[in-house]
Amino acid sequence: MSNMSYCRFYNTAIDLADCLNHLADDLTGDEAEARKRLISLCNQIVEETEGRDFDDVDEDDDAPVPAEPAQPAHPVVMSDSMYRTVELILKTDGLIPAVKAVREEYGCSLKDAKATVDAIRAQS
Repeated sequence: MSNMSYCRFYNTAIDLADCLNHLADDLTGDEAEARKRLISLCNQIVEETEGRDFDDVDEDDDAPVPAEPAQPAHPVVMSDSMYRTVELILKTDGLIPAVKAVREEYGCSLKDAKATVDAIRAQS
């Protein structure tokens, strides 16, 4: 799910700060691959912005990213096979087992797992 244009950089900065705090986490599967893609994108941002002047950026500004009072849920990016598995669990066992399966597979929060399952339900 993408951010609204009026808060894209604000929300992304908060999410990147969280990712930075968890770079050393022991990740597997899709999350490990997503970490690699994120690091590659960050390197690309550094390369593409080098030498550019942004009027609103103070490169010496180490101000912390403002804390967000309540983070929105972030659906998990999952493999096609896990997506189909969650769809099947939803049909046969219901919402709670599907959420539990997502949490066990990806180690995400209850809020993010439920948002993921809700997104799958909405598409089915």
